[in-house]
Amino acid sequence: PRKFAPQILEKLQEEGNKIFIITARNESGMPPEYEGKMQELTKKWLLDNNIKYKKLIFTDDTNKLKNCIENNIDVMVEDSPINIKNISQKIKVIKFDCQYNKDINGKNILTAYSWYHIYDIINKTKIGLENFFKFVNRKSSSISLLDIKSNDEFGEMAKLINHNIEKTKEIILEDNEFRATLANFVKELKSGNNLAKFNLNVKSDVLNEIKNSLIELQHY
Repeated sequence: PRKFAPQILEKLQEEGNKIFIITARNESGMPPEYEGKMQELTKKWLLDNNIKYKKLIFTDDTNKLKNCIENNIDVMVEDSPINIKNISQKIKVIKFDCQYNKDINGKNILTAYSWYHIYDIINKTKIGLENFFKFVNRKSSSISLLDIKSNDEFGEMAKLINHNIEKTKEIILEDNEFRATLANFVKELKSGNNLAKFNLNVKSDVLNEIKNSLIELQHY
């Protein structure tokens, strides 16, 4: 196996990722005595090399994308130029950089140069997005941008994600501030203070409409 593949695959599984091996390995070009034994040999090779996985799927190159979709694969690690092009039409692909695939690029293709690099790509994206959704669902009061500064396809994807995180963060923080100001305004009115002020300036048209309606009701 490629260097550190067993260790990284095991670590990814320990962290909750499911590893599916989808292989087009067949008997083509093999000696006659191997006919009909490729699946058995592949399983033995994986076992001998301590490659741990959730599921092993035997297919052919023309059906790899279909198998990925049927098994809800989020990210595919691939080195074959044909498979990279095909699978990346629907699913994000981490291209394991090789001499024969250097010219294969695309918006759904990220390039990795080692298994540690693959781990870094998967882990940073996963953690960053998990924290983002915790913030959106108000399970966390803070959020961090994806800590990725590489000058490649992955870096460009991270910039796009970070831009959207910043926009969403701004909206949510404004919404939180509006809620707090609104609660205080209503509290003042209930206590008999008809001169209470709602002075918060917001960018949202919807929140401004709510604010102005409340001020109008205050002086009705």
